Amino acid sequence: MLAGMAATIVDAAAPMLAAARRVIDERPGARVRRVRRQAHEPLPNLWEEYPEAHRAAIRELGLRSVPVAEVRGTAVAGPAQRGGDFLPLRDRRGDDWRARWRRILEANERLEALPPVELIKFGDDYWVVDGHNRVAAALYIGQVELDAVVQELRLPGMAAEPKAPIASVLEGSLDLRAAGAGRLTRTADRPVDLESVRPHEHDDHDGHHEHDDHDEHDDHDDDPRVEEGSE
Repeated sequence: MLAGMAATIVDAAAPMLAAARRVIDERPGARVRRVRRQAHEPLPNLWEEYPEAHRAAIRELGLRSVPVAEVRGTAVAGPAQRGGDFLPLRDRRGDDWRARWRRILEANERLEALPPVELIKFGDDYWVVDGHNRVAAALYIGQVELDAVVQELRLPGMAAEPKAPIASVLEGSLDLRAAGAGRLTRTADRPVDLESVRPHEHDDHDGHHEHDDHDEHDDHDDDPRVEEGSE
């Protein structure tokens, strides 16, 4: 039994450790350029990629840590409003958004906890309901995992994910916990300043401030199939 449990822990931890190693090996400048290249492609949309997901049953999985690499796109229905880096298209970046983005980056730089994002799990991938800017920041700074409140969509015949995560079993590993938080290194893994992760057209002197760190997709109702125009 102990051998089986150890094998389960190793199998579960391997993808996260591999992702953490990729973050360490990739220089911050190269990572930022790679993520910026993703911005030229539209952000995949769950409902367009998998129309059958509209028929799926919804199951609450609760709060958990999700690998950033497994967050594939958006679950917000409607015309594309974001690029593949999860940031808004350039014509949708107003002053309020710039202030919000700067605040998220600064909170990450101070290693402050941000509110969990809201995700839908369908198959092996996750899709963002709320928290697109926080996912974008995680991509730009090389964060390995995100705290997320997760709902799972299941079609008949799809295997269900167990509700009980093995996080408590892995809790004793400080290195693993640091990897999951994206903090394997506190300086070498991060850009020297925030400029390297700011979109080029940002107005860095914008003085507008708001009182929360949520993106513009906050305050949804309980239905994950949110229409873009309703936000």
